[in-house]
Amino acid sequence: MTRNKLYVFCFVVILSLTAQAQVRKSDSIFTETSPPKIHRSATEAIQINPALATVTRELTYCKAGATDLRMDAYVPTQRTARPFPALIYIHGGAWITGDKDEGPIEADLPELLARGYAVFSINYRLAPINQFPSQIQDCKCAVRSIRANAARHNIDPARIGVWGSSAGGHLAALLGTTNGIDAFEGFSGYPETSSAVQAVATYFGPTDLTTSDWGFFDKVGFLLVFGTSKNWAKVSPINYVTRGDAPFFVVGGDRDDKVDVRQSQSFYARLQSAGVPSDLLIVKNCDHEFAPKGGALNPSRAEVTKRLADFFDKHIRLTTSPTLASQSSRVVNSRQAIISQQ
Repeated sequence: MTRNKLYVFCFVVILSLTAQAQVRKSDSIFTETSPPKIHRSATEAIQINPALATVTRELTYCKAGATDLRMDAYVPTQRTARPFPALIYIHGGAWITGDKDEGPIEADLPELLARGYAVFSINYRLAPINQFPSQIQDCKCAVRSIRANAARHNIDPARIGVWGSSAGGHLAALLGTTNGIDAFEGFSGYPETSSAVQAVATYFGPTDLTTSDWGFFDKVGFLLVFGTSKNWAKVSPINYVTRGDAPFFVVGGDRDDKVDVRQSQSFYARLQSAGVPSDLLIVKNCDHEFAPKGGALNPSRAEVTKRLADFFDKHIRLTTSPTLASQSSRVVNSRQAIISQQ
């Protein structure tokens, strides 16, 4: 590292520490963070009734260099005639912290298991030690790994959905819009297997990092995670939307002070203009990640989970198994242009 680059790096780190010191003074996605946890204790883990699902924790789904990438698998106990549809959960934490047991999964999981979904909750490499695109590369490797090992988990490899919240919602949206972009695939395993997903739900996810919705502390965080501002359009899901993308369920909060509701609204509008099947739900009295603000959530948290499950039922569980061929062969030249032209 040259001396100039070292000075720049030190300056960014100092700015980041300053931002974190202002955690209670700023409405920023980077102020939601808590100390990072690599592995949670058994008492902290999500507890599921054994009659509902078999739980296998800390499975290695891929390796990134010497790093084991881990996930928890929740497979319904009740067997069915068909293999289970699969859902992957991606946690939030501003791309720099968080754990696969944290966030909306705890509220959503029982309903999804009861409807017959196998659920896989993944951890991924965190910034700033691992800059982007490490995070999306890990998520894509998770899809490939779960698909390649479908028989092991008794899942249908052609029926895989994903949902995530906050930073996890951003990564879920990228999974749904960047199929075929080599830079986001990585080299962590199963290169012969598709990373396409068949349906996507995003809660409070950043979708365009270039807008005026973001404040100073957000931009400092973006520098740590994504590098210079020249990269921010390249990591914005809104720029990759094309006809043929997987269906989307987009959820935002009308009083979200960390990810402005316009991020959800603009992304939904882009999906609609591209002809992508999509639904938008703006929850009233809702701050970031379903924190009530100014009144009771409307619809209620339980109703949101029902809407989520209904969405996946419509596009995954109650459909005949779609082929992956159509998604794997989509034209991605316009997407590659986002990477190469900026």
